[in-house]
Amino acid sequence: MSWWFAEPANKELAAIVMSAVLCDFCQLSPTIQNSHVVPNFVGKHIKANSPSGYLLNTWMAKPQYDIIKGPYLCAKCDNETFSSWETFYSANIFRRPIEASSEWGSESTIQFALSLAYRYALHFLQTSPMPRNRPYTEQYRARLKAALQNPAAVGTDLYVYPYVHKAIENYCGLSPGVNHLLQLAIHGECLPQEGDLPNSMLVIIPNAIFLYCDSDLSASCDNEIQGPVTLSVGSAFDARRANGEMPIFLKTILNRLIGHGQNHQKQLGRWKTLAYGADKFINPKKLCYVAHEQDKQLAVWQHANCR
Repeated sequence: MSWWFAEPANKELAAIVMSAVLCDFCQLSPTIQNSHVVPNFVGKHIKANSPSGYLLNTWMAKPQYDIIKGPYLCAKCDNETFSSWETFYSANIFRRPIEASSEWGSESTIQFALSLAYRYALHFLQTSPMPRNRPYTEQYRARLKAALQNPAAVGTDLYVYPYVHKAIENYCGLSPGVNHLLQLAIHGECLPQEGDLPNSMLVIIPNAIFLYCDSDLSASCDNEIQGPVTLSVGSAFDARRANGEMPIFLKTILNRLIGHGQNHQKQLGRWKTLAYGADKFINPKKLCYVAHEQDKQLAVWQHANCR
């Protein structure tokens, strides 16, 4: 059962009904069927850095070769508007996120970051079987859409805290596997208010975490990030130093994702293939193997220091 309408009796009728849904962003044209929730360049990056050319950390029984997509945007919004933000981020930040500085304050970068959470909100509304989650997700969809149309609102009406992955090899509270997760996973999750923490959304893409909050995170006593820095139009972002405690702040969520992913891979018999397959000797610089070595170092350090 979809959020939007009762499930049609056959696939032909389903296609007719789905095509009648207007694009949520422009409200002018019908949606296309294959609008990616996370940009396709992200999926290509993960597949190029996996042992067998499939997506990693999907928790699916069969190997997946395409990231999630659905009838969320029209052709113009998907292929022109949103694509322009994706192109900017891919060209200016994705391959060099730590070196980037003023590029983080570009309207295109901020709109790219917002578009990730916005499309996840659309996806959750389309697919979630739990009605109690709908009001929260609708609220965030509206808030993100408004910020996409006015990026200057980021830092006042909505706060976007980015984190760029740096090798984690000497911390007790994160499970080995965190380097693999943060370099080769995609994930979105709603985080309702807890304690004095604000309502939030979380999106993970390779080498970056984006945390979206409806109020300033620095006002929370439960926040473990020292001097959290939000994106804002025209401001630089120092990825080497800013928001460096993000993985520690999110350790409960990250450890849960690591556990799910590792157990899934072991159940399917892919775990040893990932760690010890012949591809590792041919392509040792693939991120799946680089991350595996970083996680081995973390495990060794924890064994010596976390008792």
